[in-house]
Formats: sequence, C-alpha cells, structure tokens
Amino acid sequence: MKNRILGLGLNLGELDFRNIDVAEFDSGVALIDYDIIIIDMNSIARQYLLELDYYENIQEFQGLKQVSENDSFRLVNDIKRRHKQISECLGYGKTIMVIPPDENQYSVHTGKREHSGTGRNRATTRIVESIKLTDIIPFKIKLDLKNFGEQIRIVKNTLFAPIFEKSVFSYSYNSFLEFEKLDNVLPLAYALATEKIVAVNIKISKGNLMVGPSLVDSDNYESLSTEKYRKVVNKFLNSLDDLHENLKANINDFHLPKWTEKYGILDEFKIRNVINSIDNQIEELQKARLKKLDELKEFEKYKLLLTATGEQLEKIVFKLLLDLGFEPKETEINRADGVFTFGNQDIVTEVKGVGKSATEKHVAQLEKWNSEFLETNGREAKGLLIINTFREKDISDRAIADDFPNQILPYAQKRDQCLLTTTQLLCLYIESIKNPDNKNLLITELLNTVGVYDKFRDYESYLEIL
Repeated sequence: MKNRILGLGLNLGELDFRNIDVAEFDSGVALIDYDIIIIDMNSIARQYLLELDYYENIQEFQGLKQVSENDSFRLVNDIKRRHKQISECLGYGKTIMVIPPDENQYSVHTGKREHSGTGRNRATTRIVESIKLTDIIPFKIKLDLKNFGEQIRIVKNTLFAPIFEKSVFSYSYNSFLEFEKLDNVLPLAYALATEKIVAVNIKISKGNLMVGPSLVDSDNYESLSTEKYRKVVNKFLNSLDDLHENLKANINDFHLPKWTEKYGILDEFKIRNVINSIDNQIEELQKARLKKLDELKEFEKYKLLLTATGEQLEKIVFKLLLDLGFEPKETEINRADGVFTFGNQDIVTEVKGVGKSATEKHVAQLEKWNSEFLETNGREAKGLLIINTFREKDISDRAIADDFPNQILPYAQKRDQCLLTTTQLLCLYIESIKNPDNKNLLITELLNTVGVYDKFRDYESYLEIL
C-alpha cells in the first residue's frame, strides 16, 4: 500500500488488518496523519449513547433520541473537532469516505437551565437543541433517510467506478442523497432503475469527499468465512489506495506555479485574451445589471402602497406626495401622518393600512389632526384620508364598493374630507408621470373632492399585468 488508511468507527468485526488502522470517533487520533480516511457515522451514535446501554432506556424529545447531559458536551465538541480536521485534510488533498448514519439528528443538552416557581414548587427545565451527525461534513448535504436498499446502478467511466464494481462487495445504502446545487458534486451510484443518488464524490479544496453506502461492514458478510471476509476488506482497501493515487495523478485537476503563465503553448495566449475580453464583458454586464436592479428597486418601492401598513406605508405615501409636488410643513404640533402645502392649500393626512375597509375611527382621527392644525395655525386644512384597504388581498380581489362604507360618508363630507385608497393615489402618480402637464389639474381635482374620490378606480389602465 502506498497510502496510510484510517477507519474511524469502521466495523471490521474482531479482525486486525495490516493495511488499515481503526479508531473510535471520539479518539485523539489525528486525521491529518493519514492519506485516506473512512468514517462510519453509525458508530457515532453507538459511542455517545453507550452510557444508556445503546437504545435501551433512551429518552426522546420531539421524536429525537436524547443524548445524556455529559455525553452531549462530548458529542458537540467532537463533531466540531472532526469537522475542522476533515476540512484541513481536504485542504491537503486527502481522500475521505463517509458512510451516512441510519439516524442523523439527535437531541443534546445545551447546559442552559430555566427556573420557574419558588420553594417546593421550584422547577428546573434543562434546555436542549438538535444536532446533526453530518455536521462533520464541510458541505451542505441532505439525507433522505430510512431508504434502505442493496441494488445500485454504478456510474461508469469515472475514476471511482472500480470501487463499486468489485463483485465481492455487498452494498448496503440507508439513504438518498440530496443537494441544493450539484456544483463540484459527481454522482457515483443510483438506486437501481431510479435517479435517486446513493453515492457521490464532492470535490472540496484539493481533496475528495465521498459519501456512499457501506461496502465492508462485517454485519453484511456474516455468511463468509473469516478468510474470505479478510480478502473482501483487502480488495476494498486496495481499490481505495489505487483511487487516491489516480486522483493525485489526474491531469485534469492540477495547479501550476505563477511563473508558467509567461510561457504560451500554441494558441494559449490567444485564448487567454479571448477569456479576458469575455471577463471584461461580464464585468460590464454585471455593473449594468446592478444599475438596473437599483432602478427596479425604486419602482418596486411604490408597490408598498398596495401591501404595507404602519410606518412603512406612511413613509412611501410621504415620498409619493413629495414626488407629486407637495411640500412638507413643519409645525410644533405635527402628530398627523403628514402636513403639507400644495400651492396655497394646507393639507393634513391620515394614512392607514388595514385588512378590511375604512371605519369611523379613521375619519375621526383625521378630524382630530385637522382640529389640532386649526388650533395651532388659526385656519383649516384639507383633510386627506389615504387608506390601503384589504391590503392582504390581491388588488384584483378587492371590492371597490367596500373601501369606504356608507355610514362613514356623512361624517367625512360634513368635515370636507377627501377619502381615497393608496391604489388610487398610485394610479394618479403614474398618470402625472405619463402626462406631467396634467399634474396640477389632477391634484386640484383631488383637493376639491369632498367625500370619496372617484377617479383612478380602474387600476388596470395604469398597471401592467402579466
């Protein structure tokens, strides 16, 4: 063997092998001393639940087996330690093979406690959290567990295929492997007659991380004699040794020193120039894209008029009124959602986002702001009640007739208030942008309205709809 191999938690029965060292997951063995590391995650659960006689008298929390308080700290620290070591090994170009666990998630104690009650009624609650054994892997992987099987379809023509093609091996997978992205992920085997992945190689830094079924677990070879089982294990180890050598010698995976860049072979410099030109185009396109994204965000802000409530809605209404030419007015008493002037007209606004229609209290609140303005300035202002009604519904599902119920209209009309929805205000704004010469006329009509503002009800004429 050209490479040193470590089996971490690997179940090889009672046999000793000259070509592999075996250690427990919680041991102090440094992974960096080895070129190839095999990790059987099922051994982890057995180790840290040993205090509870392995699956006997084990408590559960929210369906997860609970590790004892003492072993919780050991498990959490060992997972962090092994995660760091695995990352370092991959950075040095090691080959690591991980066998997924039958159960991945466990409940562990955090060491935190909460107390309630006093005296004899005092109770202590130990705080727990969940942890995944796959946290040792420096790559995001999801296990679709409790999918046990033995029949696989091997991906041909890869450096990894010989490991799975040995007829003497007994395959035993326990899960399907799922990934958000397949970047740097090479499927090696599928469940037979499916596209369900059961083995992969992940290229991480300079190393290779294989995740896949158990190939040499002694429990799968109980029918073999000791001598035959020993041959199976040795063939497996030889296959891994050859794989590691082939991976190191792979001419498609290499790193050249910086000085080689000053020498060109055939059309190399020409290709480099084309690549540089493409990179420059990509950079310019990215800049243009970011600029357009900023422009898009400015437009999308106005959609808050259709959805928002509270201070967020007040701010976007305030911005839109400024865009329309309203001038904000500073007063000592300015509890209203906005006090403005437009020409010689003073305006007080009440802005609300609600799940249903406008109510009497909204009209009464606007009158309160108007009264305060009158008391402070000695003159009345025009009251605008701007409401985002039925804000949680698609605007196509909002019933126009229900925005301002009939019972609030006499009160609003008596106080010279104008009632409109934020959707109407948005459409008025869009019209003023398209036809700026009409803006002053539109706003004058709005401020002269007493009761419900009846323009810009047809939003479909102003909003593009997919």
